[in-house]
Amino acid sequence: MGWDSWHATCYKNGRPDVKSEIRNYFNCDGYSLLRLEQKGSTYYAAVKHPKGHVFGCVVLTSVDSKDYFNVSKKLVDETMGPYENGASEKLIAMLSPIENEFALRWRKDCLERSKQDKKYASLLKSAETISITVPVDLQGYDKGAVVTLRRYGKSDWTDGIYRWKNALLRRLYGRDTNCIKVKE
Repeated sequence: MGWDSWHATCYKNGRPDVKSEIRNYFNCDGYSLLRLEQKGSTYYAAVKHPKGHVFGCVVLTSVDSKDYFNVSKKLVDETMGPYENGASEKLIAMLSPIENEFALRWRKDCLERSKQDKKYASLLKSAETISITVPVDLQGYDKGAVVTLRRYGKSDWTDGIYRWKNALLRRLYGRDTNCIKVKE
């Protein structure tokens, strides 16, 4: 499946309201959107089929305000085995039982990531200084390098040279859950 683009009909603060566009897309032809979650430009949906079963769907989105067709989406049904696995436990619990191996794997991956995200959040909740063993080569650091980071603002960290975004740390933590240690 490819990408679909269209001119937005819903706007918020002068920009296309992608969430409303997705709601409108799913709430038609007998389908109903039961839950919609957003992580960045990726949306996760629990959708009720006209025949009654509830399935999961990942919606990848892009906005280009310079183009007339300013909103684009790509739908990836759970049976297609989406790569994006950020759906919450609450959304997964809403889905109907299924036997498709791709869907089962996706649901399992989402639940594992949800648990990992909770563990990560609780690890860094009150930390002011952390130590990270870099699990991959990064610009300025080789794999295995130990770096001490201090909190920099609300959700970023710094080693005194580079600013480390929370999103990067979360991805590194996803590769190796033992790479981050809280320093006392």
